[in-house]
Amino acid sequence: SELSQDIENIKASSNSDNLKLPVSHEAASFSQQLAILCSRTFKNVYRNPKLLLGNYVLTVLLGLFLGILYYNVENDISGFQNRLGLFFFILTYFGFLTFTGLSSFALERIIFLKERSNNYYSPIAYHLSKIWSDVIPLRVVPPILLGLVIYPMVGLNMDDSAFFKFLGILILFNLAISMEILTIGIIFEDLNNSIILSVLILLGSLLFSGLFINTKDITNIAFKYLKNFSVFYYAYESLIINEVKTLILKEKKYGLNIEIPGATILSTFGFIVQNLFFDIKMLLMFNIVFLVLGYLALKLIVVEQK
Repeated sequence: SELSQDIENIKASSNSDNLKLPVSHEAASFSQQLAILCSRTFKNVYRNPKLLLGNYVLTVLLGLFLGILYYNVENDISGFQNRLGLFFFILTYFGFLTFTGLSSFALERIIFLKERSNNYYSPIAYHLSKIWSDVIPLRVVPPILLGLVIYPMVGLNMDDSAFFKFLGILILFNLAISMEILTIGIIFEDLNNSIILSVLILLGSLLFSGLFINTKDITNIAFKYLKNFSVFYYAYESLIINEVKTLILKEKKYGLNIEIPGATILSTFGFIVQNLFFDIKMLLMFNIVFLVLGYLALKLIVVEQK
Protein backbone atom coordinates (compact mmCIF):
# COMPACT_ATOMS: atom_id res chain seq x y z
CA SER A 1 0.00 0.00 0.00
CA GLU A 2 0.97 3.65 -0.25
CA LEU A 3 1.49 3.86 3.52
CA SER A 4 3.85 0.87 3.62
CA GLN A 5 5.78 2.39 0.71
CA ASP A 6 6.02 5.68 2.62
CA ILE A 7 7.37 3.81 5.63
CA GLU A 8 10.01 2.06 3.53
CA ASN A 9 11.04 5.34 1.89
CA ILE A 10 11.39 7.08 5.24
CA LYS A 11 13.36 4.17 6.70
CA ALA A 12 15.70 4.28 3.73
CA SER A 13 16.19 8.03 3.43
CA SER A 14 15.67 9.61 6.86
CA ASN A 15 18.66 9.98 9.16
CA SER A 16 16.89 12.40 11.51
CA ASP A 17 15.57 11.36 14.90
CA ASN A 18 12.23 13.04 14.24
CA LEU A 19 10.89 10.61 11.65
CA LYS A 20 13.32 7.71 12.03
CA LEU A 21 11.28 4.54 12.35
CA PRO A 22 12.29 1.68 14.62
CA VAL A 23 13.32 -1.70 13.28
CA SER A 24 10.56 -3.85 11.81
CA HIS A 25 9.78 -5.82 14.98
CA GLU A 26 9.04 -2.64 16.93
CA ALA A 27 5.87 -0.56 16.63
CA ALA A 28 6.22 3.00 15.41
CA SER A 29 5.77 5.60 18.12
CA PHE A 30 2.60 7.70 18.20
CA SER A 31 4.42 10.80 16.93
CA GLN A 32 5.89 8.81 14.03
CA GLN A 33 2.49 7.37 13.14
CA LEU A 34 0.92 10.84 13.24
CA ALA A 35 3.69 12.40 11.13
CA ILE A 36 3.44 9.73 8.42
CA LEU A 37 -0.38 9.77 8.36
CA CYS A 38 -0.51 13.58 8.20
CA SER A 39 2.00 13.52 5.34
CA ARG A 40 -0.14 11.03 3.42
CA THR A 41 -3.40 12.88 4.12
CA PHE A 42 -1.87 16.18 3.00
CA LYS A 43 -0.77 14.49 -0.22
CA ASN A 44 -4.28 13.14 -0.80
CA VAL A 45 -5.83 16.58 -0.20
CA TYR A 46 -3.43 18.44 -2.45
CA ARG A 47 -3.55 15.77 -5.15
CA ASN A 48 -7.17 16.82 -5.54
CA PRO A 49 -6.73 20.59 -5.86
CA LYS A 50 -10.16 20.99 -7.42
CA LEU A 51 -11.85 20.19 -4.10
CA LEU A 52 -9.62 22.54 -2.12
CA LEU A 53 -9.48 25.41 -4.61
CA GLY A 54 -13.14 24.91 -5.56
CA ASN A 55 -14.05 25.29 -1.90
CA TYR A 56 -12.00 28.49 -1.57
CA VAL A 57 -13.12 30.03 -4.86
CA LEU A 58 -16.78 29.23 -4.20
CA THR A 59 -16.53 30.79 -0.74
CA VAL A 60 -14.95 33.99 -2.09
CA LEU A 61 -17.55 34.26 -4.88
CA LEU A 62 -20.34 33.69 -2.35
CA GLY A 63 -18.80 36.37 -0.14
CA LEU A 64 -18.82 38.84 -3.02
CA PHE A 65 -22.43 37.95 -3.87
CA LEU A 66 -23.58 38.38 -0.26
CA GLY A 67 -21.48 41.54 0.10
CA ILE A 68 -23.25 43.10 -2.88
CA LEU A 69 -26.68 41.84 -1.83
CA TYR A 70 -26.37 43.15 1.74
CA TYR A 71 -24.09 46.07 0.89
CA ASN A 72 -23.81 48.71 3.62
CA VAL A 73 -26.64 47.31 5.74
CA GLU A 74 -28.69 49.95 7.57
CA ASN A 75 -29.10 50.28 11.33
CA ASP A 76 -32.88 49.98 11.31
CA ILE A 77 -35.51 47.25 11.68
CA SER A 78 -35.10 46.03 8.10
CA GLY A 79 -31.33 46.07 8.64
CA PHE A 80 -31.83 43.86 11.68
CA GLN A 81 -33.85 41.44 9.55
CA ASN A 82 -31.14 41.50 6.88
CA ARG A 83 -28.51 40.61 9.46
CA LEU A 84 -30.65 37.68 10.66
CA GLY A 85 -30.92 36.39 7.10
CA LEU A 86 -27.25 36.92 6.30
CA PHE A 87 -25.97 34.99 9.33
CA PHE A 88 -28.46 32.18 8.85
CA PHE A 89 -27.50 31.76 5.20
CA ILE A 90 -23.78 31.69 6.06
CA LEU A 91 -24.28 28.98 8.68
CA THR A 92 -26.46 26.94 6.32
CA TYR A 93 -23.84 27.19 3.58
CA PHE A 94 -21.03 25.97 5.82
CA GLY A 95 -23.28 23.30 7.36
CA PHE A 96 -24.11 21.59 4.09
CA LEU A 97 -20.62 22.12 2.66
CA THR A 98 -19.29 19.69 5.29
CA PHE A 99 -20.99 16.80 3.45
CA THR A 100 -17.75 16.36 1.49
CA GLY A 101 -16.36 14.83 4.69
CA LEU A 102 -18.74 11.87 4.36
CA SER A 103 -17.28 10.65 1.08
CA SER A 104 -13.73 11.29 2.28
CA PHE A 105 -13.83 8.53 4.93
CA ALA A 106 -16.13 6.25 2.92
CA LEU A 107 -13.38 5.95 0.30
CA GLU A 108 -10.73 5.21 2.92
CA ARG A 109 -12.67 2.78 5.12
CA ILE A 110 -11.35 -0.41 3.48
CA ILE A 111 -7.77 0.93 3.46
CA PHE A 112 -8.08 1.88 7.13
CA LEU A 113 -9.33 -1.60 8.07
CA LYS A 114 -6.48 -3.30 6.21
CA GLU A 115 -3.78 -1.06 7.63
CA ARG A 116 -5.19 -1.19 11.14
CA SER A 117 -5.29 -5.02 11.04
CA ASN A 118 -1.58 -4.92 10.13
CA ASN A 119 -0.92 -2.67 13.16
CA TYR A 120 0.52 0.14 11.04
CA TYR A 121 -0.99 2.76 13.33
CA SER A 122 -3.51 3.36 16.12
CA PRO A 123 -7.06 4.67 15.49
CA ILE A 124 -6.33 7.86 17.44
CA ALA A 125 -3.33 8.66 15.21
CA TYR A 126 -5.45 8.17 12.10
CA HIS A 127 -8.33 10.25 13.51
CA LEU A 128 -6.09 13.16 14.53
CA SER A 129 -4.37 13.09 11.14
CA LYS A 130 -7.77 13.38 9.45
CA ILE A 131 -8.70 16.37 11.64
CA TRP A 132 -5.36 18.11 11.18
CA SER A 133 -4.73 17.47 7.48
CA ASP A 134 -8.21 17.20 6.01
CA VAL A 135 -10.73 18.96 8.25
CA ILE A 136 -8.70 22.06 9.13
CA PRO A 137 -7.71 23.15 5.55
CA LEU A 138 -11.32 22.75 4.41
CA ARG A 139 -13.10 24.10 7.52
CA VAL A 140 -10.88 26.86 8.95
CA VAL A 141 -9.69 28.73 5.85
CA PRO A 142 -13.12 29.24 4.16
CA PRO A 143 -14.73 31.09 7.13
CA ILE A 144 -11.73 33.42 7.23
CA LEU A 145 -11.98 34.09 3.49
CA LEU A 146 -15.72 34.72 3.74
CA GLY A 147 -15.32 37.03 6.72
CA LEU A 148 -12.62 39.08 5.03
CA VAL A 149 -14.87 39.62 2.00
CA ILE A 150 -18.31 40.28 3.48
CA TYR A 151 -17.48 42.10 6.72
CA PRO A 152 -16.29 45.40 5.18
CA MET A 153 -18.76 45.23 2.27
CA VAL A 154 -21.82 44.72 4.47
CA GLY A 155 -20.52 47.12 7.10
CA LEU A 156 -20.91 44.82 10.09
CA ASN A 157 -20.07 45.74 13.66
CA MET A 158 -16.40 46.58 14.29
CA ASP A 159 -16.68 47.53 17.97
CA ASP A 160 -15.16 45.47 20.79
CA SER A 161 -13.23 43.09 18.48
CA ALA A 162 -16.52 41.94 16.95
CA PHE A 163 -14.82 40.94 13.68
CA PHE A 164 -12.47 38.47 15.38
CA LYS A 165 -15.32 37.07 17.46
CA PHE A 166 -17.29 36.63 14.23
CA LEU A 167 -14.43 34.64 12.68
CA GLY A 168 -13.93 32.58 15.84
CA ILE A 169 -17.62 31.66 16.02
CA LEU A 170 -17.71 30.64 12.34
CA ILE A 171 -14.58 28.51 12.68
CA LEU A 172 -15.82 26.76 15.84
CA PHE A 173 -19.19 26.13 14.19
CA ASN A 174 -17.62 24.82 11.00
CA LEU A 175 -15.27 22.49 12.86
CA ALA A 176 -18.08 21.19 15.10
CA ILE A 177 -20.40 20.46 12.18
CA SER A 178 -17.63 18.85 10.12
CA MET A 179 -16.60 16.57 13.01
CA GLU A 180 -20.26 15.69 13.61
CA ILE A 181 -20.68 14.73 9.95
CA LEU A 182 -17.36 12.85 9.96
CA THR A 183 -18.51 10.88 13.02
CA ILE A 184 -21.73 9.91 11.22
CA GLY A 185 -19.64 8.81 8.22
CA ILE A 186 -17.48 6.67 10.50
CA ILE A 187 -20.44 5.01 12.25
CA PHE A 188 -22.45 4.17 9.12
CA GLU A 189 -20.70 2.12 6.48
CA ASP A 190 -23.28 2.82 3.78
CA LEU A 191 -22.75 6.28 2.29
CA ASN A 192 -26.44 6.75 1.42
CA ASN A 193 -27.50 6.09 5.02
CA SER A 194 -24.85 8.56 6.22
CA ILE A 195 -26.16 11.26 3.88
CA ILE A 196 -29.81 10.72 4.87
CA LEU A 197 -29.03 10.85 8.60
CA SER A 198 -26.74 13.89 8.17
CA VAL A 199 -29.48 15.79 6.30
CA LEU A 200 -32.05 14.96 8.99
CA ILE A 201 -29.72 16.05 11.79
CA LEU A 202 -28.81 19.30 10.05
CA LEU A 203 -32.46 20.10 9.27
CA GLY A 204 -33.43 19.43 12.88
CA SER A 205 -30.58 21.62 14.08
CA LEU A 206 -31.68 24.37 11.67
CA LEU A 207 -35.28 24.15 12.86
CA PHE A 208 -34.25 24.90 16.44
CA SER A 209 -31.69 27.57 15.53
CA GLY A 210 -33.98 30.38 16.71
CA LEU A 211 -35.03 31.76 13.32
CA PHE A 212 -37.97 29.53 12.40
CA ILE A 213 -39.51 29.44 15.87
CA ASN A 214 -39.08 31.60 18.95
CA THR A 215 -37.51 29.15 21.39
CA LYS A 216 -39.18 30.91 24.33
CA ASP A 217 -42.59 30.03 22.87
CA ILE A 218 -41.93 26.27 22.87
CA THR A 219 -44.01 24.88 25.73
CA ASN A 220 -44.09 21.19 24.78
CA ILE A 221 -41.65 19.52 27.19
CA ALA A 222 -40.59 17.03 24.50
CA PHE A 223 -39.35 19.84 22.22
CA LYS A 224 -38.45 22.57 24.70
CA TYR A 225 -34.85 21.48 25.22
CA LEU A 226 -34.03 20.28 21.71
CA LYS A 227 -32.34 23.62 21.01
CA ASN A 228 -29.70 22.57 23.55
CA PHE A 229 -28.51 19.94 21.06
CA SER A 230 -28.44 22.33 18.08
CA VAL A 231 -24.99 23.53 17.03
CA PHE A 232 -26.79 26.03 14.77
CA TYR A 233 -28.60 27.58 17.75
CA TYR A 234 -25.43 28.46 19.66
CA ALA A 235 -23.63 29.71 16.55
CA TYR A 236 -26.62 31.73 15.35
CA GLU A 237 -27.36 33.31 18.73
CA SER A 238 -23.71 34.24 19.30
CA LEU A 239 -23.35 35.78 15.81
CA ILE A 240 -26.49 37.88 16.29
CA ILE A 241 -25.52 38.98 19.81
CA ASN A 242 -22.00 39.87 18.66
CA GLU A 243 -23.45 42.00 15.87
CA VAL A 244 -26.37 43.95 17.32
CA LYS A 245 -26.17 44.00 21.12
CA THR A 246 -24.54 47.46 21.10
CA LEU A 247 -26.43 48.85 18.10
CA ILE A 248 -29.21 51.41 18.36
CA LEU A 249 -31.72 50.72 15.60
CA LYS A 250 -33.29 53.91 14.26
CA GLU A 251 -36.68 53.86 12.54
CA LYS A 252 -38.89 56.65 11.21
CA LYS A 253 -42.59 55.79 11.18
CA TYR A 254 -45.60 58.07 10.89
CA GLY A 255 -43.42 61.15 11.37
CA LEU A 256 -41.88 59.80 14.55
CA ASN A 257 -38.20 59.03 15.08
CA ILE A 258 -37.95 55.79 17.02
CA GLU A 259 -34.76 54.44 18.54
CA ILE A 260 -34.70 50.82 19.71
CA PRO A 261 -31.68 49.11 21.33
CA GLY A 262 -30.65 46.01 19.42
CA ALA A 263 -30.61 44.09 22.72
CA THR A 264 -34.34 44.73 23.15
CA ILE A 265 -35.22 43.19 19.80
CA LEU A 266 -32.91 40.26 20.52
CA SER A 267 -34.85 39.43 23.67
CA THR A 268 -38.19 39.55 21.83
CA PHE A 269 -36.79 37.04 19.31
CA GLY A 270 -35.99 34.64 22.15
CA PHE A 271 -32.24 35.22 22.23
CA ILE A 272 -30.45 35.87 25.53
CA VAL A 273 -28.15 38.87 25.19
CA GLN A 274 -25.85 37.79 28.04
CA ASN A 275 -25.13 34.41 26.42
CA LEU A 276 -22.38 35.38 23.96
CA PHE A 277 -19.48 33.74 25.76
CA PHE A 278 -21.68 30.90 27.00
CA ASP A 279 -22.58 30.11 23.37
CA ILE A 280 -18.91 30.18 22.36
CA LYS A 281 -18.07 27.78 25.20
CA MET A 282 -20.88 25.47 24.05
CA LEU A 283 -19.49 25.48 20.49
CA LEU A 284 -16.09 24.56 21.92
CA MET A 285 -17.72 21.78 23.94
CA PHE A 286 -19.43 20.41 20.79
CA ASN A 287 -16.00 20.28 19.13
CA ILE A 288 -14.58 18.23 22.00
CA VAL A 289 -17.62 15.91 22.17
CA PHE A 290 -17.60 15.13 18.43
CA LEU A 291 -13.83 14.70 18.43
CA VAL A 292 -14.13 12.08 21.19
CA LEU A 293 -17.18 10.39 19.62
CA GLY A 294 -15.41 10.17 16.26
CA TYR A 295 -12.40 8.49 17.87
CA LEU A 296 -14.57 6.04 19.84
CA ALA A 297 -16.53 5.15 16.70
CA LEU A 298 -13.29 4.57 14.81
CA LYS A 299 -11.89 2.40 17.60
CA LEU A 300 -14.99 0.39 18.53
CA ILE A 301 -17.17 0.27 15.40
CA VAL A 302 -14.82 0.30 12.41
CA VAL A 303 -13.07 -2.98 13.20
CA GLU A 304 -11.87 -5.73 10.92
CA GLN A 305 -13.75 -9.04 10.81
CA LYS A 306 -11.92 -11.77 12.69
